Amino acid sequence: MSFKPQLSNPEVTVEPKLQQLLITDELNKLSAVLAVIDLLLYLCDLMSAVVSYKMIGEALVMIIFSALQLCVTISFSSLTLKELFKRNSVEDPQLYNQVKDVTVSHI
Repeated sequence: MSFKPQLSNPEVTVEPKLQQLLITDELNKLSAVLAVIDLLLYLCDLMSAVVSYKMIGEALVMIIFSALQLCVTISFSSLTLKELFKRNSVEDPQLYNQVKDVTVSHI
């Protein structure tokens, strides 16, 4: 017997808030900077004069993981920015409201 939760209205989608998207983008920028610093530190460690084969292997694995972190961060950041630009477009009814024509008569 399996339990399937039923939504009251399955057509309703939850849109992320603008502030959440901005915070996500800032955290992605921070993560990208940390990944670049990580890459540079492991490359400096790899280029040091006194290293053993075990240390070379560990440094190479960490370089690969740091590069993967950088790629994932850039991908998520591009998706976040794409959503932000789509949200800021003219088609968004929350951000674009027509100005009503109001006639003002001066007495």
